[in-house]
Amino acid sequence: MNVKNKQTELNTIQIIINPLLSKQVIALKEKWQALEAKSSPLFFLSWKWIGPWLKQVDVSEKLILVQATQNNQIVGLGVFVEQKVTRYTVLKSTQWFLHRSGVGSSDQIWIENNNFLTTDENKELIIESIWQTLLLQHSKVDEFIIAMYHNTPEQFKLPASSKYNTTNAYNENGYYLNLKNILSLDDYLSSLSKNTRKQVKRSYKLLSQLGAYEFLVAEDPEKQNQILKKCKQWHIDKWQRTDTPSGFINPSFTSFHHNLMNEVHPTSKTVIANLKVNGELLGCLYCFIDNNCAYFYLSAFKPIEDNRIKLGLSLHTLFIQWLMENRPGIYKYDFLAGEARYKKSLSSHQDNHSYVVVQKDLIKFKVENSLIQLKNKLKKLFS
Repeated sequence: MNVKNKQTELNTIQIIINPLLSKQVIALKEKWQALEAKSSPLFFLSWKWIGPWLKQVDVSEKLILVQATQNNQIVGLGVFVEQKVTRYTVLKSTQWFLHRSGVGSSDQIWIENNNFLTTDENKELIIESIWQTLLLQHSKVDEFIIAMYHNTPEQFKLPASSKYNTTNAYNENGYYLNLKNILSLDDYLSSLSKNTRKQVKRSYKLLSQLGAYEFLVAEDPEKQNQILKKCKQWHIDKWQRTDTPSGFINPSFTSFHHNLMNEVHPTSKTVIANLKVNGELLGCLYCFIDNNCAYFYLSAFKPIEDNRIKLGLSLHTLFIQWLMENRPGIYKYDFLAGEARYKKSLSSHQDNHSYVVVQKDLIKFKVENSLIQLKNKLKKLFS
């Protein structure tokens, strides 16, 4: 598309940006799900996720609804939360967080693949039009935060005339398995490295020596809640001495996931894969499913003395088998963002996830970014 035609197309898209009041959320649900029907939304942009997120945003927060229309039809939607912060006691900033609250405890739910929900048709133009309007008409906003954005920061494009810059707080690798050409569990196992394949088969054998093992996938929300209650302490114990403690000690996290599991949606759902030996629960995978993809969100396992038993590898491979046999339309198993050896071992592809900040072109931010870069260089130099 040449520049003239592109601008003509952009001019046909109208962007409306207004405060979102709590009483308007029910009407927004209807609009959102109607737009989902015209798009290919990933799980995190479905109302299955957005609805429970809006329920937990504090009523005192300022919400902003972005709506794009073309030919009197809604073609794009997004919700920001405004925060006013002061960093280092002197650096003040007005921030708009896309589909996040900007509050650490609330954002521990960790949305991924974050962006505006748009129709499949003219997707890139709609997003460009939204950013054009945001950056030209809402210059009071110092920083727009999009996390986690499913791509590298270099692939996040702003309008050329913008007085904003794109900065990147950090990147994370992600991993996924392409299921399109995998026909059976044996087919999948043969695609793995010799070492991984050996570990998986040995784990199955050792599990069977413990007794009769049973793999199940819970699709009922009540059953899912029961399993998570039984498993959550294992998750808490594993993460308690790390920089990222378990979300199960965070009331915002637990209430969100209770609502998420109970939110009825036509195409998106939560499932919990679980493994029992002699009727005793040994671990679970908490996963999401949409039209085309399954996503691994978190896991919890009972500590086992025999380290040759790999509960994670066993559960993941059994769940992949379940997907192939019960959800033939699923073509991708996404391990989401985060570096981990097992993700690399079980996946077929790597992708990128970024914490993107669209930042006003101001001296105070340039100085801040330069100091952060210097600190990181010194840290690497002396580590």
